[in-house]
Amino acid sequence: MADKYSLIGVGDCLDIGSAVVIPCVCASSVTKGQVVKANAHADNGLPTVAPQAAGTLTTSLGVALKSGSSGETIPVLIFGVVKVTAGAGGCTVGQSIGATPASSDPGTVANNSTGGQIIGRALQTMSSGDTGLVFICSGGG
Repeated sequence: MADKYSLIGVGDCLDIGSAVVIPCVCASSVTKGQVVKANAHADNGLPTVAPQAAGTLTTSLGVALKSGSSGETIPVLIFGVVKVTAGAGGCTVGQSIGATPASSDPGTVANNSTGGQIIGRALQTMSSGDTGLVFICSGGG
């Protein structure tokens, strides 16, 4: 497991001034740096999020910039450069990425070869377990 960009930690944004971050409420425990999915919402309420897991790869929203427990409000990056962990399959620089389809790697990213939702592009080549930079553009890349 290699750290491809050691200047910031997992879940840290490279340039917060150019990022788009929205507040979301945790539906379950979320760890900083995980890809999160839109879970639900209530009228006049913030969207709720949970770690993205296998089987529901069409609802990815962004990357958690802070850890939180159920009911806590956390910032979620939906546009910008952030450091994440690569899951099964890893990714190659420039490749479109999505949430890892493997249930053993919830909240990680991988190449989008499974045809799931694209959430951005890899800015570094990473193998499974590596950490590095990705560009998140929620809903496409």
